[in-house]
Amino acid sequence: MTPGRLYAITDPRIEESRHVRWMNVARKLAKTSLFPQERMGCVLVAPGGRLISRGTNQAKSGYLKNKNYTVNQAHHSELAAVLNANKDSVRGSTAYVAGYTPNKSEDMPCWSSRPCEGCQAMLREYGVKYAVFHDRVGNLYKYKVS
Repeated sequence: MTPGRLYAITDPRIEESRHVRWMNVARKLAKTSLFPQERMGCVLVAPGGRLISRGTNQAKSGYLKNKNYTVNQAHHSELAAVLNANKDSVRGSTAYVAGYTPNKSEDMPCWSSRPCEGCQAMLREYGVKYAVFHDRVGNLYKYKVS
């Protein structure tokens, strides 16, 4: 269950909007992740448009040695971004979450970059106001977290 209402971000007049630019930053960041499956990146942006923090998903210790380990395989990118930021600067920010699957085409995003329930609760607790993510086609969606 997603808190708040889900809005599709489509504006044909603005091709390079602020949301598209920050999502491209999050996509480039996701490609730097060393996680072997879906690689995710999260960028926290202040209401004025200033970059606060960024984070990628990371494999937990022991995962790369044991390929049968499938439960809670990674530390999520949203958690890494919040922990890398100053706690006071996170309040009121927007989280841009993007990802891709490395075994597919370079421009093909992963199935979805929607934050999980645990990450939504954590973002709400830290005071993040909005989350922006993409679907498998690349359409952007924005919803109110807190």
